[in-house]
Amino acid sequence: NPGRVKQTLSAEPAVDRKGSSTMVTVTDSASDALREVLESSSVPDDQGIRLVMQGPGQLGLVIDGPRDGDQVVENDGRTVFLIDDNLCSALDGATIDCHTLDDGSKQITIGMEEQAA
Repeated sequence: NPGRVKQTLSAEPAVDRKGSSTMVTVTDSASDALREVLESSSVPDDQGIRLVMQGPGQLGLVIDGPRDGDQVVENDGRTVFLIDDNLCSALDGATIDCHTLDDGSKQITIGMEEQAA
């Protein structure tokens, strides 16, 4: 879809110990949905939604402020999404998107790119 623009979590992707760049993309749809949640919850502009590990193989979302080493997504100057470098490296190639369900609610999804053999 040529009209769809994706945002990366940082202007300059993080570089891991092997020297390869790591990147997680956040679609405009996800960025807009995260901004809506933050604004409807009266969260301060300098805080966003952080992706965190909640247990083995489980990810969660919490309200938090930026920390050193975070990758940050902004939407119209407002912090909307945060992820630390370690989790960003583990999710290299992932795309965070938002889908509207049949009942009108929105669902944030994390998809991994297919690796070519």
